Amino acid sequence: VGVKLDHYRTYLAPSWRRLVRDRSNYGSSSEVVQADLFIACSEDSCDKIDKEYCTPLRITADATNDINSWRHMLLNRENDELLCYYSQVPDKKNERYRFAHSLNFLQMEPFLSLLGLDYYDYILRTDVDALLFPGLLHVAPDGDGLIGHGYYGEEITDHLVRYFSRKLLPELGDPLRSESAMPPMQSTFYIRSGIFEKFVSALLLATQTLHENAFDREKVCPTIQNLDITRHLVGGGGDVCHWPLWHKGIASLYGTRIAVDHVLRDVTVTNALDSLATGLNIDDQPLVETIQAHVIDIKHIVSRHSPTVTISICLDPKKAIQDVWSRYKEVEEDYSTYADILFGSMEHVIDHPLSYPQTIHYQTADIILQHFRELHGCNWPLHDGDNLPNSAGGNHYITAEDYNAAIQEIEWARSKVVSFQEELENKEIEMKDQEDLMHIAKEEHGRLINDPWIIDLLGDWCGNCTWHLKTTCDDRKNYLIKTQTTPAKALLQAKKNPMCRIA
Repeated sequence: VGVKLDHYRTYLAPSWRRLVRDRSNYGSSSEVVQADLFIACSEDSCDKIDKEYCTPLRITADATNDINSWRHMLLNRENDELLCYYSQVPDKKNERYRFAHSLNFLQMEPFLSLLGLDYYDYILRTDVDALLFPGLLHVAPDGDGLIGHGYYGEEITDHLVRYFSRKLLPELGDPLRSESAMPPMQSTFYIRSGIFEKFVSALLLATQTLHENAFDREKVCPTIQNLDITRHLVGGGGDVCHWPLWHKGIASLYGTRIAVDHVLRDVTVTNALDSLATGLNIDDQPLVETIQAHVIDIKHIVSRHSPTVTISICLDPKKAIQDVWSRYKEVEEDYSTYADILFGSMEHVIDHPLSYPQTIHYQTADIILQHFRELHGCNWPLHDGDNLPNSAGGNHYITAEDYNAAIQEIEWARSKVVSFQEELENKEIEMKDQEDLMHIAKEEHGRLINDPWIIDLLGDWCGNCTWHLKTTCDDRKNYLIKTQTTPAKALLQAKKNPMCRIA
């Protein structure tokens, strides 16, 4: 994977960690693939890699020694070990295609030298706005490889891809099949290493050539609008240079199709890759049958939307998700059908966080829900009503961090009640609005401190809801009250202040 955007930390990284952590849940003995994750990060993205799970790939002036050390690392690994390693790969100079970094690294060092070790049988290239599932270890590719299934255009799109490959890329030779012989496909590919370089060479050549020469609105678009096939399928005189007919922004997707048709003879288009990417492949399926999901449409839910300030996703997650769901439908023009499925699945995960079905709908919902909660400082695990822990000391998944997070969250809720009360007394805002806010805050605060899990967890909680673990910095609580920020962010600010120490 090439990493240049924050989607790595939101989606791909958490899914890789789950995959490694939960392998035994899906039958390690039935695994047929031993997978490693290689990350090519741009200069400003390498510091976002989670170093606890991934190690840097050493690159020095002595290339021979480097390659020997990589070979030693791979040959002396544990039999069932899954490796993650990363390396800084610069952007190509004067690159005009905004998504090119996610492909260019495949023709750059150190990836080329890794491929040259002849260690790996197949290479899977994924985008960062994707999730990896247990199928990565349980579904083996065969033949020349696998391509992700999904919508990429209309019937005219296939014909335009073939038209431009013949016109602009004669060096690729004749295609291996007709333009309608393959199902619609997406951009994820899982290719046999023996032909990987040839495939990538064709893909990058096609992508760059199309991007530079196939979308000019003054010269090219009028020409293709008057092609016989365009008149037949679309009608004469209409503009075809737009999504979903012919769109410059997905030149790499068209390039993938060209590379498939000119390089891969024995290839399968499958829902095991690029699941959830488009309306053609949003059906639910088991995790062990799914290699990767591509969250193209739904990745912006977390970054663009958040519960209103009066609804805490920590204290009332279902109400908060319903609030986001409602506003998402109001403001998103390209509202996808899968968004409805996702929000419904999130509600189920909230009700049954330890026992939801092991399918891609629910695990995707769980990952996005957890990211929502982390952004709002909810650092303790959700729990089923039937699976409450016995005690803070006797349950292994309750950590010191969970304990502190719960205390912070309760104090946050309490301080909101206090600040609302003060504003009400000072008549700083309309009486009815303030009373409504205070009622919500009190409700959430009461629900949390009376939760049997929280009561059991805190044990030494005192009646007036103040910290037993005192802080020596009053600014911490004031920061919470004034900004209505989350406890996690407030704690971060406190730690940055040299005068502020947590007792």
